[in-house]
Amino acid sequence: MKKLLVGVVFVLLISLFGGAVNAFEMDEIYTSEQAAYNPETGKWSRVIPPKTPSWMKKEDLEEAEVDPSIILTKKTSTGTGSYSLYFYDKNNLAVALCSNYEFVQDGRLIAVDNANLKYYELIYDNEKFKEVPLTDSQLKEIFDDVQIVKISEFKNDKYTTTKGFFSIKRILLVNDTDRSFYKFSYKPPKVQQTDVKGYIITPKYEKIIFSHYGDKDGALEINIKRK
Repeated sequence: MKKLLVGVVFVLLISLFGGAVNAFEMDEIYTSEQAAYNPETGKWSRVIPPKTPSWMKKEDLEEAEVDPSIILTKKTSTGTGSYSLYFYDKNNLAVALCSNYEFVQDGRLIAVDNANLKYYELIYDNEKFKEVPLTDSQLKEIFDDVQIVKISEFKNDKYTTTKGFFSIKRILLVNDTDRSFYKFSYKPPKVQQTDVKGYIITPKYEKIIFSHYGDKDGALEINIKRK
């Protein structure tokens, strides 16, 4: 009977954890892919409107309903960091980002600086694109049911939090210091289920180590205990 109960609990945890990956929706933008910004609605989309045919006459264009969307193509910089660059066309740079990973969600283009655990939104202002830091409340809108943990909250590089028995713990690490986390990874690695480095998901009570190739120097320790 005891083995059966343990088995049932295990299946429930796996089921819960399987759905945890989809805790927030994101339409990822990878190198050479495009995103469209409509200045009339202020919304981003991954659905790219068709180009206006070059053969159309000026008088026809005035009568036709021309989509006002601005199309940007993503490229990745060379060298350390591999940051994102967005171009209007092949040689016309629109904006160079601090981030290296972006996605569109609910009409917003979210930019993630994984090396520094910082988060931005790409906006259009005065006919220019720019990154604006996201507030805690905005981050909670984007990442469903997340607990925001600031790096400044770690004491001696350790942080302890709690969760309920059948709950999924979701943590978003937010860097409010001058520290860098370039090429850091988790142990166990499965707690990172998306390309957002600071987003941790686990159904377990456990100790999570976030370090640079396992180096103890500068490593962060997160302990999740029973509520």
